[in-house]
Amino acid sequence: MDKSFCSKTYFATEKDADFYLTKLKATSNRGNIPKRSYLCTHCFSWHLTSTDDDITVMEKYRQKINDLQKLLAEKNQIIHTLRNRNTLIIPSSAQIDKFKKKYKR
Repeated sequence: MDKSFCSKTYFATEKDADFYLTKLKATSNRGNIPKRSYLCTHCFSWHLTSTDDDITVMEKYRQKINDLQKLLAEKNQIIHTLRNRNTLIIPSSAQIDKFKKKYKR
């Protein structure tokens, strides 16, 4: 996984992030101390944040899951169609561009 995508400090596990969070709360003199850890949807590492709720993070995960489910359904439909036709369908460049735009990060 490319960790350079996120500029925040990252942790491999939730346990590591929470351990550091506890340590920070006990020793930091900063005015804005992180409140919780969260799993990043971009780099799939754990970060710390000073916001209270993680609804937006969960919504991002739900959306990504929905997108992947749709993509899988489309793939399965294409495979089913190709098996029934016993032919190869080559998508147009417009279809490829649309696909790339829709599923790029």
